[in-house]
Amino acid sequence: MGFEHWFGCGGDNLGGPLVLSDGRGCLLCPRDWLQHGNWCYWVSHESRDWQRSRDDCAQKGSALFIIRNQEAPAPQKGIRGRGYVWIGLAVTGAKGTWTWLDGEAGVFLFRILGSATSGSCALMKGSQIHSEGCNAESRWVCEKDAVSL
Repeated sequence: MGFEHWFGCGGDNLGGPLVLSDGRGCLLCPRDWLQHGNWCYWVSHESRDWQRSRDDCAQKGSALFIIRNQEAPAPQKGIRGRGYVWIGLAVTGAKGTWTWLDGEAGVFLFRILGSATSGSCALMKGSQIHSEGCNAESRWVCEKDAVSL
C-alpha cells in the first residue's frame, strides 16, 4: 500500500498527517487507514473468523487492534455504526485467561461481557467488549505504527 501524497503537515488525525510535537516531521498512514496519534487503523469491509482476520492484519504488516489505555478504543470514530469488530484479545491456556496478542494477560480497562471459555475471542462494539466463539465471522480492525517522515 502506498502512502498518501501530502503537500504539508498538520492534519486532523482522521486520515491526515500529524505534525510531531517537536516539529521534526509528519506521521503518516497508508491510504484507506485512519490515524489516531502514533497509530494507524484499518477497518475491514468483509467478515471473517478471528484467525483469518488476524492473518489478514499480518499480511498488511499490522496486528489486530489492542486496547492500551483509557482513551481506547481509539479508532472508535472510524468504526462507529459498523457493528462488532474483532480485536486482538483471545482466551489462552488451560485456565482460560484472556490474553492480548502482545502477550499481556489480565490487563483490562473495560469489562468483557460473556464467558471466558476455550475458543473465545473478543469483539468490540463502541466501548463494549464481548466474548464470542473465535469461529464466528465479523469485521475486524488492524493497527500499526504511523510512519515518521
